[in-house]
This record gives sequence, C-alpha cells and structure tokens, in this order.
Amino acid sequence: MGKIGSTRGCKMLSLAIITTLTFAQPPKPPAVPPVRCALKVKKMFHDEHNQPSSPITFGVYEIKDAKDGSGYSITSLNGSGWTTTATRDAKTGFLTVTLPGVKKTYSGRADGAPKEPCEFFNWYDSKTPQGMPALEWGPGPLPPPAAPCAFKNEVWHSEPMSPEQEAEGFVFNSLNTTHFTIHSMNNTFDDTVAIIVNVQSGDDRPVSAVFSNENPRKAVSQGIMRGTVCENLAWSIISGNATNMDYWNKGM
Repeated sequence: MGKIGSTRGCKMLSLAIITTLTFAQPPKPPAVPPVRCALKVKKMFHDEHNQPSSPITFGVYEIKDAKDGSGYSITSLNGSGWTTTATRDAKTGFLTVTLPGVKKTYSGRADGAPKEPCEFFNWYDSKTPQGMPALEWGPGPLPPPAAPCAFKNEVWHSEPMSPEQEAEGFVFNSLNTTHFTIHSMNNTFDDTVAIIVNVQSGDDRPVSAVFSNENPRKAVSQGIMRGTVCENLAWSIISGNATNMDYWNKGM
C-alpha cells in the first residue's frame, strides 16, 4: 500500500507501501504555488478518475478567462449546461469555485507543464486526504470506453518499496464482465469476489470488494482498475478516520 498521487501524462501506477493519510481541514490545495496561465480562447476539459476516492462522473466543461479578469468562466457542456466562475486569489493564485452540478464549493488550481500551463484543473475539498484532489479535469473531450476486463488465472502482485516489506501475490479469474474472483497467494485474506463497473468513457473502472483481513471485517474497499488491458489496480480502504492506499500491478 502507498500514498496515492496524481501523476499526469502517465497512467502507470507507482507501487508504494501502506501509508495512513489524514484528512484536510479546512479544504486546502497543496502548498506548491499554482500555475498562472491565461485561457483567452475557450478550451475543453473532461472529468478524470485518477483516485479511487474520485466520483465516477462524465462531465465535459468549457473554460476561458473571465471577462473581468477575476479567474475563469466555466460552462458545463452536458447535463444542465450551467455556467459558473472560478475566482482567483490575487495573492496566492489559488482558485475557489462553486459547481452548480454538485452544489459544492472547492478550492483548486490549474496545473501543467511550462509550455502548456493550463493543461489540468484539480479541485480539493475537506473529505479527501491531504494533497489529493476530489475532482480532476483533463484536456479535451471524453475518451472512448475501453473493453471490459477478462481474467483467466491471471497473476497480480503488490511490490513494496522497501526491503522490509513483503511482496504479495494474487490470482484473478473473471466470472463475467462485471465480477471477478481474487485469491491471495500469501493467504492474507479469504477468497473474495470483486465487482467491476464498465464505464461509458475512458479506462478507469470502479472496483469494490470485501476483504476478510480488513477492520471492520465487512468494510467495502473501493478501487480503480486502470489501463486498456486492465493492468493496474489502486485500492482506497477506509478504516475509521484513515484512508489506506494499496497498489497492485499485473504480473509477478
């Protein structure tokens, strides 16, 4: 298990050890100064699902500079077609926005490379672990859906980052396009059945399962299966006031 992060431009997951994360109170973006960039021409963005805690939504947005220079004008291109403004703090550059679609207020920031500074928008609230965005918007329209996952005696592993941590092995077998079994090769937990959702866009598929070694015993672990051939899996396990992250990759 390890701390989950938002790695742009690469869908591969890095493997890490178990880390207990605390929640941000009040909502606050990372301390790194945000990118200051201009969107004089309208640019399209879409919902991404890089964190297991991210809601699986399929919004498309049009963003441009606000006429008064206060931040960005955001228009939803699907759903109710609302328009709102993300206000920029003149001193810090951080953004504040209330999204009519979910009726919540977020703090946020624009991110990207030096040559493409407004490439991503990350939004934060008080219910996500420190430093993790609650919502992530990537450039362009929604991508097409990936094919359903299909596992047949497929071996997976978690690879620790320190010599003190032991690697664990797992075997996946599909029951159908929405359910697959997980067997622990280390006998860490009893055999279980995971539910996977085939989404309408992209290759980030929600996964849920109950593991016998978790506390409380019947806690449901939420995850994201990633990749065009279902090669990465990130778990978000809620235990009390902490969130434990677990990363698995295909192969040994």
